[in-house]
Formats: sequence, C-alpha cells, structure tokens
Amino acid sequence: MRLTDIAMSFPGLLLAMLVVAALGSNEVNAVISIGIVFTPKVARVVRSATLGLRHVQSVEAAEVRGESNSFIIFREILPNVWPPIIVETCIRLSYAVLLVVSLSYLGLGAQPPAPDWGLMIAKERAFLVSASWVVLAPAAAIVSLIIGVNLLGDALREWLAARTTADDCRSLAGFWFGIYAGRPRPAGSHTPRHAYFPLSPRLTYQAGAPRTPVCPSW
Repeated sequence: MRLTDIAMSFPGLLLAMLVVAALGSNEVNAVISIGIVFTPKVARVVRSATLGLRHVQSVEAAEVRGESNSFIIFREILPNVWPPIIVETCIRLSYAVLLVVSLSYLGLGAQPPAPDWGLMIAKERAFLVSASWVVLAPAAAIVSLIIGVNLLGDALREWLAARTTADDCRSLAGFWFGIYAGRPRPAGSHTPRHAYFPLSPRLTYQAGAPRTPVCPSW
C-alpha cells in the first residue's frame, strides 16, 4: 500500500496532466490517467472495509470449517463490502467526470472534432455573454450526470443495506427456531416457547400475508 500512498499524495488534476503529457493528448490516454488517479483511492477504501470484516464471527467460523480463501472472500466478505464499494465508485465516477471535463477544457483530453462537454465549453466560452446557452447547455449536462450518478449510488446502497438486513433476519429466525424445536415444554402447558427462553426475539407474522417471520426490533 505504500505505492498507493505515494500516488494519493499528488493532486488528482496535476497527476492526470503529467500522465497525459507523457503519453499524449487523446481520449484513451485521458482514461488511463483517470484510472491511475482514482485506483489507489478506491483500493484504500476497499482494503479498509475488508480489514474491518477480517475478525467478524462469520469469517472466523468459515476459517474453522476449513473453507478456502476464495470461498471466504466471495461468500463472506464481498457481500458485506458491496455498499461502501458502490458508494465510493459513484463518488469517484463523479470526480472522474469532472477530471475528464477539466482535461478536455485544457486541451489535454478529447481533440476536435470529437464531441466532448469540456471541449464545447472551451470553444464556446467567448460567446458566454452574447449566447450563454452554448456554454450553459454542456455545463447543465455535466451537473445532471453527476447528480444522477450520486442518486443512483445512494439508491443502490440503501437497497443492498435492506437486503443484507433481511438476510440477517432470516438467519436469526432459523437459529432461534432451531433452539425452539429442541427445547421441551412442561406436559399440558400452553405457554409459548419463547416464554422459556426470554433472551430470544418473538417472531410474528403479518395478517393475511404468507407465513414469513417478521424480524422484530430489538
């Protein structure tokens, strides 16, 4: 991770300009420079999220069972780090759009006659007073794209968080039902099973809905 720390120490626009100046000014080299700028930052976030899950009970249980490293990564760790990965990707995508526009505006990205928002703003900035719409139109498109990407990232994060919560509730319900099945009640007693195990949650069912347990609030 020391190389990523060195790469993160450079300002993003300056590093991208250095890469494009070394490789040449075109669309492909601009994309390569963006990858060099943002890959270390995403890698740092993913590494931090993964290290936070390294000693959770599910991962340790998988290690005790003798599961392979690939199983632990893809079945135990990756589903739990998807939300921060998606949020970080959407944030970096927004910054990448701004960086591409900046490079094109400076003449280091797309070259005429390629259609590019930054190139449009650079060419039409002389008409900002007399015909401001030729500059405001690509600027509004850039703003709309960035806002849309951020909203998409928030929606995906909430969906994944709700899905993870539902999976945890189903696992918890299965665990407690397994305890209930093996816990005897006194003969002739009509007391619910949860009364003999007060630490367990009481699972309820929605009226008129399929008999799926609803995860209670703690």
